[in-house]
Order: sequence, then C-alpha cells, then structure tokens
Amino acid sequence: MAFTVAMLSWSVIEYDEYIADAGELQHVMEAIKWRTDYFIKAHTSPNVLWAEVCSFGVFIIRFETN
Repeated sequence: MAFTVAMLSWSVIEYDEYIADAGELQHVMEAIKWRTDYFIKAHTSPNVLWAEVCSFGVFIIRFETN
C-alpha cells in the first residue's frame, strides 16, 4: 500500500492538470488521504507500527523497537 500511495501522489505532482481536466482530482486526493490516515493510525506510539503482511493468508504483526 505504501508503494501505491507514493506512486499515486507522484502522479498527482506530475500530472495534476490532466487529472483535474478528467474530473478525478478530488477522487485521487481522497484516496491519498485515506491511505495516509491509515498509516498515521497504524503508528500508535513513537516506536510501534502495526502492519499486515499477506502470504498465503493474513497475519497481523506488531513491530516494536526499544
């Protein structure tokens, strides 16, 4: 998801006028905001980030650094 939102954001930077002409700029901005909000909420404290890793199923992993 991080790669997707990075590429989507970069596309808006590079092609904003074309996206706006197509009437999709608001939709793209909402999609970017939803994903960035998700990442912010997954960062529950300074050294904790919750993430999902999918490989033949869904596993919830909690990363901590001390």
